[in-house]
Formats: sequence, structure tokens, C-alpha cells
Amino acid sequence: MDEILDFKFSNDSKRALEIAQTIAADNSQKQFSSAHLMRALLHKDFEIFSTLLNLEKDVYYVEEWADVRIESVQRHGQLSSKPTAGDDVLVVIGEADNIRIKLGHDEIEPLSLFISAITPGVSFSYEQLKTFPVMPNELIDACIADNEFSQTLQGQESKGGKTAKKDSTNLLKFCIDLNGKAQHGELEPVVARDNEIRQMLEILGRRFKPNVLVIGDTGVGKTSLVHGFVQKIISEEFSARNE
Repeated sequence: MDEILDFKFSNDSKRALEIAQTIAADNSQKQFSSAHLMRALLHKDFEIFSTLLNLEKDVYYVEEWADVRIESVQRHGQLSSKPTAGDDVLVVIGEADNIRIKLGHDEIEPLSLFISAITPGVSFSYEQLKTFPVMPNELIDACIADNEFSQTLQGQESKGGKTAKKDSTNLLKFCIDLNGKAQHGELEPVVARDNEIRQMLEILGRRFKPNVLVIGDTGVGKTSLVHGFVQKIISEEFSARNE
């Protein structure tokens, strides 16, 4: 691992590299590749797993994609030393350092490593990534949106102290920024639900008990209703009608 010490990694990235090394050792492989690193980065303790879920990506397919390429790496007998980083890993790390600058990070985070690994031409060819369900720009855009959201919340935290800080952390961890998705055109158009959406607006505009509870059986369109509401707010359709 000495050959990568020139780069500045976050603690999570250091752990991911160690996990990749362990995966290779478990498979009796002398070197760990970018596929080993990708598999390590999908560990549930890292942000990438939840980020892919929030983007509605098939995380388990991504895991299998990496596993298939790990299987193709030559196996050896009993190893006398720990697996070393392959040349492709060094290339991934170099590109990750460029990506972390673009994202405004002081250290190479797991997300930068993952984005680098799935960028065509860095470690895998365009043909190899043809069936890969995630595009690098999707993760970059999600990270930038999260940063902007965090900055907004930090402005609110200065007024609310420790309680606001705790609440904002939980919000970022468990919630999805639908406003951001609507602004980027990532939500499917919703039709024929204007009456229901109008009712939601009227309830939320009340002075007392402005609470909306959307209930119904699976598949009736609860999520679509919320998406439609967000889209109309972002497009300022409501405000234009109300003026």
C-alpha cells in the first residue's frame, strides 16, 4: 500500500482500501483491482450504498457486477504477503483526486473513488460499463445537490444550536430532496391529479392543523401525488394561479 501514500484519504477511504485488500486475500489473489475496490465501497457503512438507493439504483446488481469481475482475477495458492494495489487501482485513485477537487473535498472520499472507478476509460472500458446502471454524472449531481442542501441547513443551524444540528443530520441521512429532483427534471410527469394536489395545497395553507396524510393501498399513486405536488411548487404553477 506504500505506493498510494502520496494521496490524502479520508478515514472511510482508507478503510475501503483495506477491505478491498481483504477481499482479494480471501480470494487468494495477489493484487486487488478496481473491482475489489468497488465491492468494498458498496459496504453498507459507506455513503455510496444509501446514495444509490436514494437514486433508485439496483445496488445488488452493482454488487454482482463487481463480483463477476473479481472472479476473473487470477487466483494463487496460499499468499505469503498481503495483496498489493493493482495498476488500475492507482489510476482510479489518481482520477479520484481530480474528482474530489471538483466536489470541493479536502480528502479523497469513498464517493470520489467510486465515481472514478465507474468513469469509462479510467479502469473499465465503455463496452464493459455498457450495462452498468449508474452514470458518474448522476453521483456528481447528487453530491452537489446534497452540499447545497447542507449549506442551507447550516444557515438554519446557527439559529437553532445543537438541536438543529442533530435534526439536520438526520434529515440528510433519511430523507430525499424531492425539490432538487424536480428542479433537475428527474421526476416523472403526473397527470389527472390536479384536484388532489389542490386539496393538499389548501390543507397546507391552513392556519390551524396544516397537516397532510396521504394514505391508500399499494399502487394507487401516493408517491406520484407527492411528486406532482412538488413539481407544481417548483414550477410556481400554484403561485401563478393564486395571484
